[in-house]
Amino acid sequence: MRKSNQAIRSLSSFSLFTHKNIGFTSSLTRSKRLFPSQFIPGFTLRVSVSSSSPSPPGPPKDPIPTPDPTDINPPINNLPPPKKTGYSITFPWLYGNQSPRIKHYPYPITNFWTSIISLLPAFFQHELCKWAMSRMLKSAVSAEYFPEQFLQGAAFAARQVCTSLSTPSERDELQDMLTTRFYDRIITELDKLESEKSSITIDMLKIYGLNIRDVWMSIGPKKAYSNTNKEYRILKWMTMKLAIRNTPSEGDFNESRAKVAKSFSDGINFKVDVEIDADMQYILKSAKNEIFINDQSRRLVLFRFESPYFEPADRIYYKVSSDNGEESNWTWRVGDIDYLLEIEDLENEMREEKDSNHSED
Repeated sequence: MRKSNQAIRSLSSFSLFTHKNIGFTSSLTRSKRLFPSQFIPGFTLRVSVSSSSPSPPGPPKDPIPTPDPTDINPPINNLPPPKKTGYSITFPWLYGNQSPRIKHYPYPITNFWTSIISLLPAFFQHELCKWAMSRMLKSAVSAEYFPEQFLQGAAFAARQVCTSLSTPSERDELQDMLTTRFYDRIITELDKLESEKSSITIDMLKIYGLNIRDVWMSIGPKKAYSNTNKEYRILKWMTMKLAIRNTPSEGDFNESRAKVAKSFSDGINFKVDVEIDADMQYILKSAKNEIFINDQSRRLVLFRFESPYFEPADRIYYKVSSDNGEESNWTWRVGDIDYLLEIEDLENEMREEKDSNHSED
C-alpha cells in the first residue's frame, strides 16, 4: 500500500476524462475504453500524466440561460396535484414545498472508538467523521480534484441525469449514469408513466451553489454488506462502516488491530452526498396533455455519487504505464436522489430490528 501511495502521489495531474481527453473539464463523463478495475461505465475520473501543469479549473459553467426571478413561482402558486392521477402522481421526485424524506439523519453512534470520542455530542462526532472520511477520499484521489473539481463534475452530471429522466427518457444514458440498484428503481417508475402515457419534464434551470453534505466509506469485503452475511459483523459510526470477520473469541488488542487492518486491505468504497441549491422545474402531464403538476421553485436537491467497490483496497491505485497507456479509473455513478433508496433502507433496518427484538422476547 505504501508503494501504491507513493506511485499515486508521483502523478503530475488528475483530469476528468472527456471524449477528447484534453485538460480539465467541468463534467464527469463516460469513458470509451474501460479500465480493468472499472466495474461499469459512468462518470469517470481518470488519472493521467501531463507534461505541463494544467490551468486551474474555473467555476462551473451554466449553459442554460438563467430565468428571470419573476418567472420562478413560489410553491404556493403552483398547480396543486389532482386527487387521483393513476401511477404518475407517485413518481419519486420531490418538488415545491414538499418535506425532505429525511429531515434529521439518524447517524449511528457507537462506542467502539476511544472513550473521548464517544463522549462528544453527536454533532461534533459527525463533523469529525466527515473530516476524516474527506481526508481519506482526498488522499485516494488528489487535493486538486476533491472537492473542487469533483463538485464541478457533480453539477454537470446532475443536469445530465435530470435531462435523461425527462420524457422521452434516455434509458441507455441512465443505465450508464446510475448504479444498478437505483436504475432498476427508477425504470420501474418510468414504466408506470409509459403505461398510462403520462410524461414528465425535469430541468435544473440554475445552480446557486453546491455543498458536500456527507462522505460515506465502507471498509472490508463487499460480501460482508450483503443481506445474507453471517461471517462478518458491521461496526457503524456516523458515515463509516467497518466489516470485521467474526471469530470464536475476541482476542487481545493486537489481534483486534490486525483484524481491522485486514478489513482496510480487503476492500473499500466511497459515497459522496452532494446538496445542490438550484432552481428546479418539474412538470407532469397526462396522455391528453393535461397538466397535473407544474412546479418551478428553488430548493436543495441531494445527489449521491458512488465509487466502484475496490477489492482489494489497493486497486484504488494503479501504476500508470506510458508504454501501454493504462491508466487508473474512478467511475462515479448516481446511487440515490433525495434519499429515495436511503429512507427505504432505514425503514427496512428498523423493521428487522423490531422483528429481532420480538423474537428474543
